[in-house]
Amino acid sequence: MSRDAAALALEAILDRGEIGSTAWFYIGVLHGFFYGFLYRSLYVFLYGSLYGSLYEFLYGFLYRVFVWVFVLVLYRVFVWVFILVLYGGFYRFCEMKKGRSKHAAYCGYFLCDARMFREVCGIHALRQKFH
Repeated sequence: MSRDAAALALEAILDRGEIGSTAWFYIGVLHGFFYGFLYRSLYVFLYGSLYGSLYEFLYGFLYRVFVWVFVLVLYRVFVWVFILVLYGGFYRFCEMKKGRSKHAAYCGYFLCDARMFREVCGIHALRQKFH
């Protein structure tokens, strides 16, 4: 396998991980809707009280969806911003070295989400791992 092919394979793996995270996000929203709203709140409404049904709706649906959104979207955004701030200067250091030193490989290592950081380090930094 050539070095370019290996770098492209690594990028594809990283992209697949991103797609997997998106799929889990939608699974979480659907779980929160069907289990939290349709099952729990309607069940309590039919066999309990209106107050209990409202509580189950707020907890079972809205709370679960909020947790999934926070964990799978907001948390990742915070991590991305943290990485950009922390390692943005490191990327400029890699550029000063013209991508020829062993340090250039760390751009691809730290900025490991290929889809989000393709513009920051790009496939060039991933290729440096194989030079």
